Amino acid sequence: MLFSRPRSLNGRWVCLALSLAGAGALSASGAMDDGPSISQLTMDSNQMQVTVSYPSSQIQNRWNVYSRSVMDGADTGAWTLAGTSLVLTGGVCTSWSALLMPNQYFAMGDQGLDSDGDGLSDAYEQLVSHTDPMRADTDGDGVSDGDEVSLYGTDPLNAASHPTQTILRASGKLIVDGSGAPILLRGMNMGGWLSYEQWMVQFQPTNYATDDYTVRATLDGRFGATGTVYLLDIFRDHYFTAADLDELKAAGCNFLRVPFPANLLEDDTNTYHYMDSGWARLDWVVAGCAARHMYCLLDLHGVQGSQNPWDHSGRQNYDQLWFNTDFQNRAVAMWGAIAQRYATNAAVAGYDLMNEPYVSNTNQYLFFTNNILPLYDRMYRAIRAQDSQHLVFVQSTEQLVGSNGACWWMPNPAAIGWSNVVYEFHHYDGIIGSWDADFSYQKSIAD
Repeated sequence: MLFSRPRSLNGRWVCLALSLAGAGALSASGAMDDGPSISQLTMDSNQMQVTVSYPSSQIQNRWNVYSRSVMDGADTGAWTLAGTSLVLTGGVCTSWSALLMPNQYFAMGDQGLDSDGDGLSDAYEQLVSHTDPMRADTDGDGVSDGDEVSLYGTDPLNAASHPTQTILRASGKLIVDGSGAPILLRGMNMGGWLSYEQWMVQFQPTNYATDDYTVRATLDGRFGATGTVYLLDIFRDHYFTAADLDELKAAGCNFLRVPFPANLLEDDTNTYHYMDSGWARLDWVVAGCAARHMYCLLDLHGVQGSQNPWDHSGRQNYDQLWFNTDFQNRAVAMWGAIAQRYATNAAVAGYDLMNEPYVSNTNQYLFFTNNILPLYDRMYRAIRAQDSQHLVFVQSTEQLVGSNGACWWMPNPAAIGWSNVVYEFHHYDGIIGSWDADFSYQKSIAD
């Protein structure tokens, strides 16, 4: 045999080293104690069929087959994918056939084992791409090995070889990049960092920390306005850091939703003027996402005057946005300023206009039609006056899907002159009792 010895990672892939040493001379070796082993080989006119024993203690899965040719006794041939989805059942593998050539070798790898979650099986990384199966981004260029190999065709071992991040856009029901390739956004919502939510940050005592407004009022009373800014800056500097972005990237995320309150940029005492300190926060997270080839969604989580009665709007039980045209005008103007600043930034996934708009004790459909949708339209047009490229994310009224007569009232975008938009709804199954648990209804909305 020309292949030196089989190698194994966690007992889930093994080189079986099958070869034709010469015309008609079939040989085999490479059984592993904790992995599959060859139990039967047959050959007819250079067609090989192999049956592989599989320990019953192992998890049954689908396996891939890799092949390589070794010339002149040198163990330097490249492995390539030769067969996929061999099903191991009852301790043996279904037969697999291949046309054998002299000095050709085969290996098997667990198709389902992807230790670093980058979309490439451990066996593929060991045999074919030579990337690190325990590290999602081997070359550290901000793009996962799987995306480089399967999506972009760049070299996952060369940090200088990486795709250029492009502005995302809508294409039918898909989100695509600049080349038209579909992009699946995988990530999380960075709650509690810029927009405070007590259930996340757990400030104590709770009666002084019910919402952003109360936290600031409490700190102002004890330390003054300057002290409040100083303390909140320390909190924000340490609550979410570059190390957290690295963790997200290592976990396979390519997306981050960033909730922020209006008062990050605009003080109620100096309206229509946007603070450098607020821009610095948004610039930092956008740049951090760009450096890791991640996309950042800017989410206005607490609108001027509060868009719902809940704490995450900034001021609980206030919701005056809907009854004060100055609040509305300021919100529209702010979106225009944000769009102007990030109009050409490819790391920005888009603009999330307003988180969970809602007013209690009213006809929700009429309120959506007469109040929420018109303000959305003004925000959309303020953005489009500055930025014609980025996605605009829009949510229907926060009537929980699947409860109290589920609702979805967003119009066809084209019917109101909108384009390049993403409609969203928020799913809370398992978090708030049994609310929002009708998955079939949710799917019908998405479809």
